[in-house]
Amino acid sequence: MIKHLLKATMLGFATFSSIIVAAQDKLALPTLAHQEWSDAEIGAIFHFDMPTFKPNYNWRVYGSHPPASVFNPSKVNTDQWIAAAKAGGAKYAVLVAKHGSGFSLWPTAAHAYSVKNSPWKSGKGDLVKDFVESCKKYGVRPGIYASASTNGYLWVDNPGVVQKGGPVDQKTYNKIVIQQLTELWTNYGKLFEIWFDGGVIPVSEGGPDVAALLKKLQPDAVVFQGPASAKNLIRWIGNEDGLAPYPNWSTTNGIDATKGFKENDFSGVPGGKIWCPGETDFPLRTGGSGLMTLRT
Repeated sequence: MIKHLLKATMLGFATFSSIIVAAQDKLALPTLAHQEWSDAEIGAIFHFDMPTFKPNYNWRVYGSHPPASVFNPSKVNTDQWIAAAKAGGAKYAVLVAKHGSGFSLWPTAAHAYSVKNSPWKSGKGDLVKDFVESCKKYGVRPGIYASASTNGYLWVDNPGVVQKGGPVDQKTYNKIVIQQLTELWTNYGKLFEIWFDGGVIPVSEGGPDVAALLKKLQPDAVVFQGPASAKNLIRWIGNEDGLAPYPNWSTTNGIDATKGFKENDFSGVPGGKIWCPGETDFPLRTGGSGLMTLRT
């Protein structure tokens, strides 16, 4: 009797297992990176750019960018940033290494508009390096935001298109994007999350091949608004007020190649083909330089 029961149980388990495998073939499932990101629950993003020093600066007024000498913080302390984020429950932190102004918080070799030509630390500073080291010191996973879609210094606007009259052509800008992302994804170790913000022009439409670079250099990072062919994708939920649509599904049926999210699909789709959960960000203060990010 015991032997028969055992056989029956094993047969039943085998049948059940085959049903699970069949279901998995049809369902979008999270990657390990997605699971670790979900477990992290809360993150912080730090935005420290030219508007911090010139609040009225509008990077879309091309040619009006402040000189690199304007960037000269006297009391910046990335240890304090990360300690505060961790005290607030953040398990990961993202630094905006380059936003719309085009000013780079690391000494990039791609162009002159960076910390290497500022008086801060006599041009020897590297805020990305300081940030990542602080993350490691406090056990917070580091991430980097580097928008490929905008760059006021080089006259570039969403989704990475060089505007008429700019100092570089599209081909040159694409090379700059690849060079800067290579620097960021090579020189600072493994990253937990990568923010694109604003999407990326597909190669088929004349954009840089960032998907291939991502796969080569940072394959395990979760990717916010990245190229449609990337894995570990997460999506924007349509606002920066911390208000995710309800209900909100972790799957969707399509990712817009240039925006990194599908318009009017902020709620996701139940049973969608792609696992791409939403990340909900909100400012600690309006007009400030910090955002907290929460998952839906």
